[in-house]
Amino acid sequence: VVLDSVTKILDHKLSNFNNPELVTIEASDANFLFFLRRIDSTHQCHLIASLDTQGVNDIFNFGLQGIVAKFGVRNEDFEKRLSDSGKVISLYGQKFARDYKGRHYTYIEAIQVDNPILARKYFKNE
Repeated sequence: VVLDSVTKILDHKLSNFNNPELVTIEASDANFLFFLRRIDSTHQCHLIASLDTQGVNDIFNFGLQGIVAKFGVRNEDFEKRLSDSGKVISLYGQKFARDYKGRHYTYIEAIQVDNPILARKYFKNE
């Protein structure tokens, strides 16, 4: 009952945005995101979770659109599976420019950066 009420409040707040379709909701509670999508299936909901069996299964089981995972914990097989299914993969948690080097970003749609100046210096030539 509480979860349902909270999701209704958030849905109402989102409906007041000029372009709610441009908003991505990120949360670590798959049930919350599921309830939100049940109210309005157009919401873009991404689960904050690990790129492991549990996290990937939750994306599919709860009908979510993507995952937000830690930069340092990567799994190419899971990344490929999600990407091939049209799911968005975002990474977070990298602090230094050296974190970017030696990594591939084939299946990654977005990276949430702590230092945009260093990220821009690195990615401008990628």
